[in-house]
Amino acid sequence: MQALTIEQPFISRLAGRHSIWMSVSLHLLPGLLAGAVYYLLAQPIAQLGLPSIVALMAAGVLVTIPFELGVLAWVARQGYPRPLPFKEVIEYRQPIPFWHYLALVPSIFVATGLLFTLLTPVTRFFQTQFGWLPGPMLLNIGLDGSFPRSTLVWVTIFNALLVAIALPIAEELYFRGFLLPRMPERLKGWTPLVHSFLFAAYHTWTPWMIVARTIGLRPFFYVVRRERNIYVGMIVHCLANLVDVITVFIFIAGLS
Repeated sequence: MQALTIEQPFISRLAGRHSIWMSVSLHLLPGLLAGAVYYLLAQPIAQLGLPSIVALMAAGVLVTIPFELGVLAWVARQGYPRPLPFKEVIEYRQPIPFWHYLALVPSIFVATGLLFTLLTPVTRFFQTQFGWLPGPMLLNIGLDGSFPRSTLVWVTIFNALLVAIALPIAEELYFRGFLLPRMPERLKGWTPLVHSFLFAAYHTWTPWMIVARTIGLRPFFYVVRRERNIYVGMIVHCLANLVDVITVFIFIAGLS
């Protein structure tokens, strides 16, 4: 009973509006843990003849998905007899007309893609600042021509299932469904920008993309917040991550 007394106020704070420090911690902690696993596994994965995206998949399975869904399940247990589903703690589930999806998803996808493309020089500049990282630790999806076709096929299939589907769904539930609506009220109009920055910083395995993500994902988060609907963002997130998968399959198709 004493453990419940100690635990209950903390869960209550998680379920309500977050303080600045709680919000920052909840945004960054899963990325720090997943990044640690990624960097720990990247070189052993390379020694097995696999691209480093496999280390990111492993970090997702071992850390990201369990952490993010685990927090949702833990909070959902407060006052409810079951930890699943998470709908009690997920906000921004407001229904919207189907035609909104048809209009918003392509618009956000194109706008985000254009912003990332325009910011490519900035990303490349920051990437040069991380030249001290060993090559195997740089995120590699398999386009450098050093992996056999059969390896790339299987890696890319798992990439599609994990990085392009499972991880974006978990991230959208956690970041846009749980964290974004609970960010500190004192941020007011700065909330989307701060959230974009923290979500960019969460990606510790590609730190050179922090500026591109902070700016490029603003339309994404703005629309989710305005429409109060995480499903729009979930679809766009999955589609955006599928771009790499499609790119690799095109590359594989060109191999002899």
